[in-house]
Amino acid sequence: MKKIISILLCLCAVMAVQAQVIKKGDAFWNGKVLYTVTEIRMGKIVYMQGVDASGNDYELTLEKVGKKAGNYKLIPSRQADDSPFRCPWNSRVTYVRKNGMYFLAVRNADANLIVETLVLTPDNITNCQAQFEDIKELPLSSIASKVLFHEETTVCLNTEDMKQYVKKFARKKNRTVIEDTNMQLMKSELNERENCRDNNGY
Repeated sequence: MKKIISILLCLCAVMAVQAQVIKKGDAFWNGKVLYTVTEIRMGKIVYMQGVDASGNDYELTLEKVGKKAGNYKLIPSRQADDSPFRCPWNSRVTYVRKNGMYFLAVRNADANLIVETLVLTPDNITNCQAQFEDIKELPLSSIASKVLFHEETTVCLNTEDMKQYVKKFARKKNRTVIEDTNMQLMKSELNERENCRDNNGY
């Protein structure tokens, strides 16, 4: 009996690790582009090809970091000059698996904020875009704690509404993974707007 329990515990541990490893064929949606893993080189370089609703092509490449499952960094795809997100190359990307949510969290190292999310999805680009358009029509009060945001979500939100919810979530002791992630994404968007205002002198 003890042997069976030990085997089951080992199996559960292996399954948990595998669930946090990006696999070929996985698809991730960031509110604009649906990225599909087409190749994993040397067991650690994850190459994705993306497409948006207009049929434009994108690339995204991550590199596995360390031995712990789910840790990656953002690296340039071929001759890419600029990072596709609000963070520099080599920024940390974590495969989050918590409370039924499966997504990649991209962090800006300077502020240690999540600046983008890419949600694991079985849907195609048409369905992803249609669902996102429906979400954008809803008020912040009805989605802030229920729907995982992307950068594309926050750019559509009102500044004062976001400030209100950032304060609300900051005061909450037991934030859900959705609330904590959305709070960070809203902070990132507010920082972006503040920097834009300062740089333009108004």
